[in-house]
Amino acid sequence: MIPDARYVPVPILPVLRPDTGQPLDLGFSVLRSVSPVHCQYLENMGVRASMSLSLLANDQLWGLITCAHPEPLLVSHSVRTMCAAIAQLLSVQITALHTRDEQRQREQKSRLLNELTAAMRLADRDVLEGLLNHPEPLQALTGASGVAVLIEDRLQLFGECPTVEQVRALYLWVREQCLKSGEPLLTDHLQGLHGASALYSDVASGLLAFVLPKPVDNGVLWFRPQLRSSRKWSGNPDEHFSAGDDNRLQPRTSFALWEQQVEGRAREWSAADTYAVKELRRSAIENDLARQVLREHEAVRKRDELVAVVSHDLRNPMTIIIMQCGMMQRLVARDEGKHTVRLSAALGTMEQATARMNTLIADLLDKSKLDAGKYPLECKPLDVVKLLQEVCGLLVTLTSHKNIELNCSSSEGLSIDADPQRLFQVLSNLLGNAVKFTPSGGRIDLSARQVDGKVLISVRDNGGGIHAVHLPHIFERYWSVRDGNPNGSGLGLYICRSIVQAHGGELWAESEPGIGSVFTFSIPALVADAA
Repeated sequence: MIPDARYVPVPILPVLRPDTGQPLDLGFSVLRSVSPVHCQYLENMGVRASMSLSLLANDQLWGLITCAHPEPLLVSHSVRTMCAAIAQLLSVQITALHTRDEQRQREQKSRLLNELTAAMRLADRDVLEGLLNHPEPLQALTGASGVAVLIEDRLQLFGECPTVEQVRALYLWVREQCLKSGEPLLTDHLQGLHGASALYSDVASGLLAFVLPKPVDNGVLWFRPQLRSSRKWSGNPDEHFSAGDDNRLQPRTSFALWEQQVEGRAREWSAADTYAVKELRRSAIENDLARQVLREHEAVRKRDELVAVVSHDLRNPMTIIIMQCGMMQRLVARDEGKHTVRLSAALGTMEQATARMNTLIADLLDKSKLDAGKYPLECKPLDVVKLLQEVCGLLVTLTSHKNIELNCSSSEGLSIDADPQRLFQVLSNLLGNAVKFTPSGGRIDLSARQVDGKVLISVRDNGGGIHAVHLPHIFERYWSVRDGNPNGSGLGLYICRSIVQAHGGELWAESEPGIGSVFTFSIPALVADAA
């Protein structure tokens, strides 16, 4: 409120508050001064007193109620309070009307969204192809006069749109803007953002668009034509101020009716339009991701089936080759010719390579079963002491060959419910690795103990150890191959961990370069029936 635009301002003393050192906050003061330029503006209008009331919609300034008086006028506190109450009540009503209208529009658009989402879900290839057979609902979703759907190199136009070349060029700019913001793009004055669009402002002054985050072109663009109209102003809005003789800004003096022709602007997109496009984009992304997941699962399933079939079919011929090599070795041993030694060595190499390939085939079969969740287990109660003794008895030949000391120890009375063959496979792999990486004259300890209802079985060696950089990856599939290790398929430890997990346990490793490694796995202990 300004009771008299010709008032003489009075300074506040002191200028800064002594307690905070900051200027006094006059945000809610009715006595605060205003800009001299504004006072001059009121005088040019022939106004001595003025008052304004803010109208808010959803906490945003929606409009103003402005009051003016030709003479000085001090509006009483009671009248100001009533005016403020009217403004607040009107603001509440405006917000309620906006909310009701937006809700009504959203309900109408929800039906269209359901139809378009279902069409995308049933599309044969790309999700956006489902929209091509529903151009009317697609346009009605935003009240657009035209819509363009781009799917890779295919562009479909419906309704009033720019030319194909113009839309393709516009899409490159739209894609850049949408990927930068991660949101749909909307404007009712396209040429203000993209100057080249002025060539087709008659059909596309308004634009609402989204693109899908894919490496290929996928997007939908809605267009609205420009609305040529006129706006009436109380004076030319481009001449708000004019410089005076002393180069100080002065308010304009003319308030004659001025009419402006408006071009290049379309009808504004509503909040419901924006909501509908965001929901359609969300549904498109969700459907596209679902399709990708299904395709990947199908590819994995077919790959695993192929691996299983090929591995199974290879086992028989590989077994025959091994048997034939053995038979030929025996025949060659009887021959005393000069080529016997070389031929025997060649047959031995073939036999070793074939045996290694047979092991790889077995690993691939196990992997395909593990990945498919169809790994068979035939569990039964096992005495841990006897299990470790059997393993050590079978592998003692390998350790003796390298002069490695093999120690086996276990707490008494340990029992687990497990598949003996699968568990023997785990122990053989861990002990085999330990023998491989332990130097001649080294030591390997195989031990078992019970901790918190679980039996922990450990294989410790004093070999070269595993570097800390590699340790987190040793249980990954094919890791040894990726790391350049020529020995093994890279599936051994992966399969061991999967077997242990299938028993409800865990397998982990600890290692220190130059000291050695410890591989430990847990199996739930078998609790004896108290009865």
